Amino acid sequence: MHYYGKKWDDVIFSDEKKFNLDGSNGFRYFWYDIRKEKEIFSKCTFGGGSVMVWGSFETEGATPIVFVQGRMNSESYVDILADNLLPETLLITSGDYLLQQDNASVHVSRTSKSWFDANFVKLLDWPTRTPDLNPMENLWGILAHEVYKNGIQYQNKQELTYSVEKAWIKISKNVLKELSNSMTSRLIKVIEKKGEIINY
Repeated sequence: MHYYGKKWDDVIFSDEKKFNLDGSNGFRYFWYDIRKEKEIFSKCTFGGGSVMVWGSFETEGATPIVFVQGRMNSESYVDILADNLLPETLLITSGDYLLQQDNASVHVSRTSKSWFDANFVKLLDWPTRTPDLNPMENLWGILAHEVYKNGIQYQNKQELTYSVEKAWIKISKNVLKELSNSMTSRLIKVIEKKGEIINY
């Protein structure tokens, strides 16, 4: 891999995730096995609503968590970045930081690419279908563990939103550093397994 041996304190990791009102079952599975595809997180066992969130972090801290209204498209995605990423991490526009994102269609669309170019945002090349490599998946797991602890379910989106935001704020800088620093060992494991899925 071309970024083997890279230092990761100049990378901002980002992702979206859906939280369900009754989502403890789906997230419990995620908590033990982050290798599963992302679709597992949007399954509702008993029906009900959900909230979609976007978040990002680097070794020194996290951006505010953003609650996505409606279905995300390229326009709403770049609006989220403009309102929440750039003000929090001004160094990204100087080229000192790289933004990591997966290859979802809204991330790699022409609209998004144009916005990145216009705002001098450099992207980290990221392989497709590699949730096991992304420390954001572990961060979502930590968040879900807190949001759904003791098997709690939520009566409405307002309660769920409050709980997700509260859990996000509680995440410590030490956790973020550990997740960012885990990239080297993840890559070593991928190389050892010759590109196969790793259990991380």
